[in-house]
This record gives sequence, C-alpha cells and structure tokens, in this order.
Amino acid sequence: MDMQKHFRDVLTSLYDRPPPHARESTPPLLLNSRETAANTKHFEEFVESLLPLTLKSQRDQDKKAHLAALKIITHTLIQCMFRWESVALPKSPDAYTKGRYLNHIGLTRRIVVRCIDSLCGGEEYLEDPDTGWMYQLRCGFLSPNGINQAAQFFPTKQFMNMFFESLYTDFGGWDDMTDDKLYIFKDVPQKDIPPISSYQDKLAIIRNYNNFMRDHSWAMKSPSYRSMSKAPQRGGRIYNHFQNIANRRFPLRATTLIDGYPIAEPDFTANHLWMFSKLHGEELPDDPYNEIVKITGCTRDQVKSVTTVMLGARNLKQKGKTIADASKRKIACSSDNMRSILSALESTYPWLAKHNAFYNDTGSKLQFLEGEIALEMMAWATSIELPLLVVHDAFAVPEQHEAMVYEKMLETRSSVPSKFETI
Repeated sequence: MDMQKHFRDVLTSLYDRPPPHARESTPPLLLNSRETAANTKHFEEFVESLLPLTLKSQRDQDKKAHLAALKIITHTLIQCMFRWESVALPKSPDAYTKGRYLNHIGLTRRIVVRCIDSLCGGEEYLEDPDTGWMYQLRCGFLSPNGINQAAQFFPTKQFMNMFFESLYTDFGGWDDMTDDKLYIFKDVPQKDIPPISSYQDKLAIIRNYNNFMRDHSWAMKSPSYRSMSKAPQRGGRIYNHFQNIANRRFPLRATTLIDGYPIAEPDFTANHLWMFSKLHGEELPDDPYNEIVKITGCTRDQVKSVTTVMLGARNLKQKGKTIADASKRKIACSSDNMRSILSALESTYPWLAKHNAFYNDTGSKLQFLEGEIALEMMAWATSIELPLLVVHDAFAVPEQHEAMVYEKMLETRSSVPSKFETI
C-alpha cells in the first residue's frame, strides 16, 4: 500500500473529527525506554526548538528539567492523537506535591505552566486550535462524580501533520524484556506470587512471540506483556500499545496496517458471558444480547455495557452507586434502563444469579481466561509465522487471514475453560 496516501487519508479523517469527550483524557506519560518513538531526531529537534520559548535561564540543571518536561508532554500529545484523548495537565500546586504521580516523573507546576505557554504559542492563543502545537480544550472542571479534573489539552492540526507518521514508529522496549516486565504481578502480595517455575512456559511464549513480532511493522509498535492484578489469577490480559489506538468513537485502529496490509479484528461475541457459562456447564445462545435488546428496547451497546459493568462489580455494596451512575458512563443509559437490563438478564439466564455472576469480581477473574486464550493464540501465530496482535478478546491480523484466525479463536476458546474448574 502507498503509505503516503494512507497517511493523507487518515489525517484528513482526523481533521474532521470532533475533539475527545471530557471523560477521554490521560495524564502525562512517563518516558521509560531508550527506544521510544521520542528518541527520533525529528522529535529531538522539535522539543529542543521549544526550549528557548519555555525557559530564559541558561543553567544546565534548569534546561535539563524543562527539556525533560517538554519531551514528556510532547510524547503524551503524540500518543493522545492516536488514542483520541486529551492530555490532562493540572494547574493546581497540590497535583505536584511530593508523593504524587506528576512529582514522581519529574514535573513541577511552574515547569508545566511554562511548557503549556510555549506549546500553545502564548497565553493569548491558549484556546486557539489553529495556532501553536496544542490548545486548551477545557479548563479545569468538577466532574459529575464530584472529582476535580485537570485542564485538558489537545494537538492542533499543525502538530498532527508534523507527527502523524510517528504512528508507525517503533515505540520501543524490545531490549527491556526481563521476566518481571513480561509477566507482571501488580499489587499482588509478595507471599502470593507463585514461583517463576509455575509460569516459565508462559513467559517463553510471550518472549518468543515478541522476538518474532519485532521484525514486523504495525501502528504503535511495542512488545506485549501480561499483567495480573491483586491476585495471581485476577486480571491477566495481554497488553500492548496498539490496543490504545482509538477505535470506538473514531475507528482509527481499524484503518491501520500490519506489514503494509489492511487489518481485520475478529473478536468473540459476549466473551465473558460465554466463558462464565462454559465454566458452569450452562447454555448460552450464539447472540445472548439480542434477546435482552428485544425485551428492554435498549441498544445493543447499552446491554453489552451494563453486562460488563455488572460482571466487573466487586461486591453487592456497589450496586446502588453502579445504577445511580448509569448515565455518566461512556455508553450511557438511564438508571431505569439499567435496572430493566439487569432484570432481563437474570430472568433470561437465571444461572447468572445461581452462580453469583454479578457483584462478585467475575470480570477480573475472567480476564485471566482471556489471557490464557491469548497466550495460546500467540504461540500458534508464532509457530506459523503469522503477525497477530492481541486486542483484549480480539486479534488483529492482515485481513486476508481473518477467516483462518477466527476459526482458531473459536477452537482455542472452547478448549481453555475446560482446564479450570472455576474462576
């Protein structure tokens, strides 16, 4: 495919998009690899050109601190362009106090305010989307849940045009693939972390897969890793940068290429419901959401969202707030509609209540099975030398291989839950 035409076409679609929703923002992202996309000459020259506009001092220490901040903010802007999110930059001194995240990555309020000024082209252009490199999309505000939100910034067209080709830059990390970075036990008590011998084979799958994929090309290229959360079999999905590319409100990821070929993303239907039914020997129709849509009159997206929220709820104490906050989610519905969907799910599939599917942290436990399925798919793809990217419960591949991959997905999903008595 003509990559220049590809860039022009996608850039044009970016220009025409409305900016991200207020809920779609991310804080400055720490640069933690020597091989990131921020290590290119193009990137270095850009941030160095901003330094004289950001700082008057000639002290080496000051220049180093401001240059580091410019790199962090610029790199985050690049990632947010592809995620279709804004960059959250607090102006409150409290956000930069010792022990807070921004302080930990070396940012201070004074430095960030100066970086904002230089990237926006001056205070008078703070909210101008046609001047400078970024603009203030929203000033700080109080969110519906009562939490103070930072000011949000978004790249200008000029910035997008300059850095869009970074989408296919290697985001790095290939030489940092130590065991603890490929197989992460986040917030798991030390006494509960299993011996490495118990997951050595899974580590080998991830490492072999990454070594194979390193020679291929795709958007936001980076190694993949597995991450558990709070318990050895809680969480456990496979993660990579590619997953973060916008694909819901704006299907950017679907327009990207693998080795120059258009991609397909075959995925499972109602994967968590299906796995839960399989674990408990219950039957589920091919499209379990369809019946609920008919009963409630709600949209398929609303039914899917409510099901995901209920499976993800950790305990019954969350029920009231979960229903009260129904209208505040990305896929919003009224509290009455949420109650209607919940009632329809439990009456249509009574085994959900029988086996405590809701308000039992089920979603996080089922993510472990998703990770197991993904590992088998990664091992298979490596063995047949097929470039494949894990996207939670979907797999991105060159579109000519979609049918073969989907068939393998179904085969793998059918076999994995049988290895577990329950989750």
